[in-house]
Amino acid sequence: MSKPPAQSRSLLKHRRRQWPWLLPAVFLILTVFPPLSLGVVNLFTLLPALAGLVLLLWTLRRQRLPERGRRLSRRGRRAFHILMLFLSVAAVADLGLIIAGGRSSAWQKAGADTPVIVLGAQVMPDGQPSLLLRQRLETAADYLETHPRAVAVLSGGQGPDEPESEAACMARVLSTELGIAPERLIQESASTSTAENCRFSQRLLSQRGLGPEVVVLTNRFHLFRSSLIARAQGLTPLGLAAPTDWRLAFALYFREMLALPKSVLFDLR
Repeated sequence: MSKPPAQSRSLLKHRRRQWPWLLPAVFLILTVFPPLSLGVVNLFTLLPALAGLVLLLWTLRRQRLPERGRRLSRRGRRAFHILMLFLSVAAVADLGLIIAGGRSSAWQKAGADTPVIVLGAQVMPDGQPSLLLRQRLETAADYLETHPRAVAVLSGGQGPDEPESEAACMARVLSTELGIAPERLIQESASTSTAENCRFSQRLLSQRGLGPEVVVLTNRFHLFRSSLIARAQGLTPLGLAAPTDWRLAFALYFREMLALPKSVLFDLR
């Protein structure tokens, strides 16, 4: 039985090298479906799937046109591989910090009167808190019930697609649905970012003679960055993590991996 021509063997070998790229491409595309099951569609739920689609099309194109892979010199390919290795290591370190920093310390370290800053999240068009915000509010109610002398700063302004400020929504839900006395709730409704959440909340607490030790309450994926920003604002943060629905986890951690370097550069001054 004759062997296939050298050119055919080279083509088969090239195609086998491309198959490993298909697995991450398909995985990234499939990540769009869990958020869709909750009706959540935004840039950060679609971005991983779009990246997967680009990777899939690139891989399929390279399978048909193996000669394109030879356009770079050996030195160029080596530089490209080093760059990809660097980015991979940076991404793993970034994600590791976010995961490790998502642990709660408030339950063990907060005093009975340590105030809590509840960071806002999206309010739905019907005035109900989004799933992320609901999880934060339920965790806030648990904290306030077990720390009876503590007050809460509810921090979040009103976005263009929100019927009221996030602070107002949080106060309404905590007082009418979760049984927290309104006089324990301080609304901060001017902030539009995590940095402003911490800055404006610190001012309100300082006016009441509270702080610098505070509990910072947000979802687990967001806790590390929020605590860094709070510390940069002169606070001594104790983290309190609300759970994150697994169907949103990939998109949210992906978003946070992009947001952390930005905050390190611009929000920690």
